[in-house]
Amino acid sequence: MECLRRAAELGDAAAHDELGFTYASGWDGTPRDGAKSVLHYYFAANAGSVRAMMALGYRHKHGIDVPESCETAVLYYHEAAKIVVEEAAKRTPGVLPFQIEKHRLSAEMSGSNLAARRERDLVQYYRYSADMGNVDAQVTMGRLYSLGARGLRKDVGAARKYLTDAANAGDATAMANLGNMYANGFGVDVDNATALHWFRKAAKKGNAMGRYGLGYMTLAGHGVAQDHALAVQYLNQAAEQGLSDARYFLGVLHLRGIGVKQDFTKAYHHFNIASHVGHEVATYNLAMMQLNGMGFPSSCASASALLKQLAERGHWATPMEHAYAAYMRRDYRGALLRYMKMAEMGIEIAQANAAFLLEQRLGDEGRFREDTQVNPEAPSTATRALHYHRLAATQGNVKSLLRIGDAYYCGKGANVSLTKSIAAYRQASEQRNPHAMFNLAHMHEHGIGMQKDLHLAKRYYDMILNNAPDATIIVHLALKKLVLHQWIIDNKDTILRVAKEIHASPTAQFVDFVVVVGAAALLCFVLLLRVGLARG
Repeated sequence: MECLRRAAELGDAAAHDELGFTYASGWDGTPRDGAKSVLHYYFAANAGSVRAMMALGYRHKHGIDVPESCETAVLYYHEAAKIVVEEAAKRTPGVLPFQIEKHRLSAEMSGSNLAARRERDLVQYYRYSADMGNVDAQVTMGRLYSLGARGLRKDVGAARKYLTDAANAGDATAMANLGNMYANGFGVDVDNATALHWFRKAAKKGNAMGRYGLGYMTLAGHGVAQDHALAVQYLNQAAEQGLSDARYFLGVLHLRGIGVKQDFTKAYHHFNIASHVGHEVATYNLAMMQLNGMGFPSSCASASALLKQLAERGHWATPMEHAYAAYMRRDYRGALLRYMKMAEMGIEIAQANAAFLLEQRLGDEGRFREDTQVNPEAPSTATRALHYHRLAATQGNVKSLLRIGDAYYCGKGANVSLTKSIAAYRQASEQRNPHAMFNLAHMHEHGIGMQKDLHLAKRYYDMILNNAPDATIIVHLALKKLVLHQWIIDNKDTILRVAKEIHASPTAQFVDFVVVVGAAALLCFVLLLRVGLARG
C-alpha cells in the first residue's frame, strides 16, 4: 500500500486506480473508505484511466458514495464509449467486432480445460473437412483464419485460399467475404473490380453481405457510378435479411437525408435494430439521439444505459476472460481479485461472480472472514458476498435478489430480517422467479414474517405452474401438502379432542413419537421441494 501511495502522489494513474479499488472493496483487510476510493478514481480518470472512468460512471449512475447524477454518469461513460466506437469504426465491414466472453459462475461448474480441448478438436475437424473439400468447412476455416479466432493465429493467406476454394465451388458466403477482402484491402491490394465481381455473384444468390457490399460500393462510388437511390435499395435488401451494418448505414442516410428524405424517427428505428444485435456505432448514435431528444423525447437514463453497455465492450474489460481462465485452472484468488476489480467498474456479471466465489469461500484466504488475523474488524466473507449481490441485484440480477432474500431469512452476512427477506423475494417474484414464488408461498402458508394466508400461498404456487412448467411435479406435491394443511386447520378441534383421548391411553408416548417424526418428515419434505425447485 505504501508503494502505491507514493506512486499515486507522483501522479501515476495505475496507482490511483489500484488505490481506488482497494478502498472500494476492502481487499486484503484494508478498511473500506468510499470517499478515498472516489478521490483516487477521480485522479485516475483525469489521468486517462478508462477503468476509473467506468467506476465513476457507475457510482454516479447509482449514487454509490457520490450524489446520484445521470448527467455526470453519461460524461464518464461517454469517454469510454467513444474509444470503443472509434476502434469499431476502423474495423473492416463484415468482420466480427471485438468481443469479450463473460461467463457466469455456478456450483455446477468446476475448474477444467475440457472445453478448450473440445474447441481444439473441433477446429482440427473443420480443418480436415476443409482440406477434404467440404465447402461449409472451407468457409468456416476462412473466417477463423481471417479473424484469428478459436486459438488460430490470424493468417490472411490461408483465409483467402479457403474462401477462394469455397467461392469457386459456388458458396455465396465465401464470395461475399472475398469481395469484402478486395474492397477493403484486407490482406490484399484494394481491387474494386474484383470486389464488385464477387459481391455481384453473391448478391445474385441472395446473399445479404453481397447485397450490402454492392450498396456500400454504389453509395461511395467505388468502381461504379455513385447512385444513392440504388445504394438504398441494396441496403434495404441486406437489412431485411438481418445484416446490422446495412441497418446502420440506413440509419445514417435517414439521419442526414442522403438518398432519402431526412427522418429522425426512421433513423432511430434502424439504429435501434442494429444496436440490438451488437452494432457499436449504431448503439452510440442511438444513445446520442436519446440524449438529445432526436426522433423521441430525451432520456438520460436510456442513453446512459447504452453508453455503459458500449463501455463494457472495451479491451479494458478483458480481465473478465482472465478471471474465468483463472477459475477454470483453480486459481481462485486470481479469479476473485479480477472479478472484484471488474465489479467495482459496474459490470454486473463480475459482481455476481464475485459474490458466488465469496459465498463458496474460494479465493478469499481469510481476507474478509471475521476471524482473520490480518484485520479482525474486516467484514465477514458472507457480508462481502451480500454486498456484491446487492450491486448485481440493483442492475437486474434476479438470482442475486433471491440470494439477498435467503441471506436475510437465514441471517447469513446480515442480521435476520424477515421483512427485508420478503421484500427481496417479492421483487424477484415480480420478475417471475419461481424459487422466490415458492418461498413466498411457503411463508404465507406457515405465517413466517407475515399473516398466515393459505389462499395467497396457493396463488403463488399456481403462479409457479404458469411460469415454470418444469416444476409441475414439485408444485403439485406442495399443493397436496397445502390441501392437507387446510384440512388440519378446518378439523383442528376434532383432531385436538382425539389427541386428548389418545394421550390418556397407554399409547400416548408412541403417538408423541409419531407426531414428532411426522413433523420432521414434513420439514424434510418442504426442504426437498425447495432444493428440487432450485435445481429445476
